[in-house]
Amino acid sequence: MARRGSDGVELNFRRVKSGLDAIIQKVNTAPATNKRPAEVEGHRQSSRPRANRTKDIQILNASDLGITALNLEQPPVPHLSYGLERVLFNPGVYHLQDPRSRVYNFDPYLQTIMPVKEFDFNALKEYVTSSRDTALQALAASYDKRYVGSSSSMTGLLAHFHFLLSQWRAINTEMLSREFPQERISDFTELQRSPTAIFLKWRNGSYAIDADKEFASANVLMLLGKSMEKLLTLDTEDFEKYRKSNPNKVPQEARNAPEAYHYSTMGDFIMRSQLDAHDPRLPGTGMFDLKTRAVVSVRMEASNFEEGSGYQIKSRQGAWESFEREYFDMIRSAFLKYSLQVRMGRMDGIFVAFHNTDRIFGFQYISLSEMDSTLHGQWDTNLGDQEFKLSVAMLNDVLDKATKKYPETSLRLHFETRKATTNFMYIFAEPVTEEQITAIQTAKDAQIKALEEELYGNEKGNNEIGGDQGWEHLQANVQNSMDEDIRDPNHEDGRQDLNPGQERLDQSPTPYARDNDGVECEGTSNKAEEDSAGQRAEVQETFAKDANAQTHERLGPQGAAMPGKSGAKEEVAEPEESSEARTISEETDVNERAHTRSAVTDAPEVPNNGLEIPPEESTGKGQHDDRTDEKEHVARDASWTNEKAPLGHSVAQSPQTIASGNEVLAFTLTIRNKVNGEYVLRPNNLREHDEWSTEYSLDEVPSPQRARDLYQACRMRRKKKLDEVGTRSEDDDQVDGYIRRLRQMSRAGAKWRKRQDEKDGELPVRILGKDVHEGQL
Repeated sequence: MARRGSDGVELNFRRVKSGLDAIIQKVNTAPATNKRPAEVEGHRQSSRPRANRTKDIQILNASDLGITALNLEQPPVPHLSYGLERVLFNPGVYHLQDPRSRVYNFDPYLQTIMPVKEFDFNALKEYVTSSRDTALQALAASYDKRYVGSSSSMTGLLAHFHFLLSQWRAINTEMLSREFPQERISDFTELQRSPTAIFLKWRNGSYAIDADKEFASANVLMLLGKSMEKLLTLDTEDFEKYRKSNPNKVPQEARNAPEAYHYSTMGDFIMRSQLDAHDPRLPGTGMFDLKTRAVVSVRMEASNFEEGSGYQIKSRQGAWESFEREYFDMIRSAFLKYSLQVRMGRMDGIFVAFHNTDRIFGFQYISLSEMDSTLHGQWDTNLGDQEFKLSVAMLNDVLDKATKKYPETSLRLHFETRKATTNFMYIFAEPVTEEQITAIQTAKDAQIKALEEELYGNEKGNNEIGGDQGWEHLQANVQNSMDEDIRDPNHEDGRQDLNPGQERLDQSPTPYARDNDGVECEGTSNKAEEDSAGQRAEVQETFAKDANAQTHERLGPQGAAMPGKSGAKEEVAEPEESSEARTISEETDVNERAHTRSAVTDAPEVPNNGLEIPPEESTGKGQHDDRTDEKEHVARDASWTNEKAPLGHSVAQSPQTIASGNEVLAFTLTIRNKVNGEYVLRPNNLREHDEWSTEYSLDEVPSPQRARDLYQACRMRRKKKLDEVGTRSEDDDQVDGYIRRLRQMSRAGAKWRKRQDEKDGELPVRILGKDVHEGQL
C-alpha cells in the first residue's frame, strides 16, 4: 500500500508539472498585449498614471545598522548644584518644598526665579547652527561624511519617521494614577504631528541641516530656558554674577568658554549634540539633558505669560495643579523630541524643573527607558534604539536622492507623515538660493528682537500581504490618498490602528513576544527650541488600551482602524534651531500648548478634575473615519487651490512661496515592518534577540504640476498650524472659555500663594539635612 501511495503521489506530481509547462508555453507564445489582466477582463482602470508597484523596494535590517561615537576631547560638562543630584537616583517628583511639613528639600534660593529683565543674556555664548559650525564641517571632511546636523535641527523630521515606522502607535498613559481622568487622549498633539521643514545647505563639500525658521518666534520661556540652565549648574555666588545689577560681572574666560558636544556618525551623517550636565554615577556616558517645564497656563499664553504665572502646582496627582498634569502633557508633546535628543547625544535621560516663571515647584529625572515606556510601550530601550537607526538610514537615502537630483545645491525640505488606510510620508525638496534662505530665516528677526528687547531691555546683540502583491496594494492606497490630498489639503487625517484584540489575523500568540523579563514599569533645548505662539484646542480622544501590548501587531484585512478625531486647530511658532542654544528647553513646547488644551472642556458642568473638550470637538465635528481610503488624502491635497485656502491665506501670495521658476521634487515613502521574518503592523515588546527589518519604497511623484500642488498643500497645513495667534487679548471676554478658565485658576492660585507665603513667614526656615533656624538665612 505504501508503495502504491508513493507511486500515486509521483504520478500526480508529473501531471501537475506537465500542466504548468503547457501553461507557460502558451503564455510565452501568446501575442504581446499592452493590456493589464484587469483590463482584459473588462475591469475599469484609473486614467491616472500608476506608480511602479514592485520596483525599488529597499530592505533595512536594524541589526545591520550601527551608530559610532566619535570620542573627541571636550571641555568639562557642568554638574548639578544645590544637591540636586539626589533627584537623579530617586524615581518620581521631588517637591522643592514639602507642602505638608513646609520643609525644603533643597536650598530656598532655587524657589524664586530671577526675572528675565534682571539677567544679563549678553554674557551667554551665541548658539551656532550646523551650517555655521566650521568645526563640524571640518569633521565631515575628515571622516568623509556627506551630511551634518544637530539634535535641534534633526529631531523634528526624525519624529515623522517615528510616526511612519510605528504606524502611529498610540501613546501609553497607563502609568498615570486613578486620580487622573480615565478618558485620556491617546495621540500626540496636532502641532507635533504637523509638517516639519529644514534647510539642507551646501557647504564646502558637505550638506548642513538647519531648522527652517519661517515661523520662529521669541517668548519668555525661551529666555528662561537659557538663564535657568545656569541656575541649576552654578552655585549662588557664580549665578548672581549674571544679574545685571551685580558689579561682579561674569569673567571673560567664562563668557568665551567653549561648549561641550557629543559627536556620532551613522551612514553619511555626523550628528552633533550639545551637552548640558553630567554625573559619572549615571549609566553609560553619564550625560543628561536639562529641561524646564512651565505650567499649562503659561504655556498656553507664552506671549502673555503674566496672565498665567499665578497658576500653582499643589500636588503630585490630579487633572489640574499637579505634577501629573505636566507629565501627561509632556508625553503628548515633548517626550518624542526629548528621547530623540537623548539618543542622538548618547545621554541617559532628562532632568526637568517645573515652574510658573516666578517660582520653581519641583524636579524630576526621567530616564530614556521611562520615556520609551510612554512612546513605544516598553521600558526596554531596544525598540526605540532600533527605530532611531532605521530612521536615520531612511533619511540618508532620502537626502541622497534629493542631492543626486540637485547636486551641490542648497535645498528646502518638508516632511509629513500622513494617517491613512496605508500610512505614508510626503517628502518635498525645493532647490533654493542663499538669498531665498536668508529671506525666510530672517523674516521674523525684527519681531523677535522687539519682543526680546521688551522682555529684557535693548542690550543684546504595512500590510499582511507578502511579496510584490502586498506592495502593489500599499502603493495603490498611497496614490489614492495623494489624489485626496490634492482635492482637499486641509481634510482630517484618517488613522490606521488596531482595536484591542485585533492585532493578528490568526489571533495566535507570537512566540518571541511573550518574553516578560524586561524592565518593569517603576511608576511613574533643543533647549529653548520650541517657542510658542498660541494653540487651539485639540480633540479629546478616548484612550484605547492596547490589550495585546505584549504581542506584535499584524494588520487586519483592511488595516483595522480606530476612529481618529481631529478637528481642532492649534497655532504655534515653529521651533527654531538657535534654541538649542545652551539652554534648558524651556518648553513652551510649541508642541504642547495644544496638548493641554486638548485635555479639557469649557463646559461648566464638567468637573474641575476632569479632562475637558472644547465645544466644537464635543459635537464630533471634524471626526474622521479611519477606514477612509487613502485616496481621500493625496487627491484632496493636490486639488487644493488658493481660492480654497482657509483663513484668507494664500500660499501663492506668501513671500516664502515657491519661486516661480523653482522645481519641486516630491516623494512618497511607504514602509512595511517585519519581525523575525513575519509581517507586522508595528513591533511590540521587541527584545534584543528579535530581528526587525523594514521594507520601504521611496517613489517620486512623476508629474511636476502634481508635485507642486501637493507641496503647496503641505505648506498650507504647516502654516495653518504654526503661523497664527501670537498674543491673546487681555480681555477675558475676547478669549475662549478654556483660556478664561486657566486665567481664573491663575488668579486664584496667586491669592492662594500669597496666603501660603504669609504662613511660611511665621515659621522657621527648615532645609533637609541642615539645622537652619529663623533669622539665619
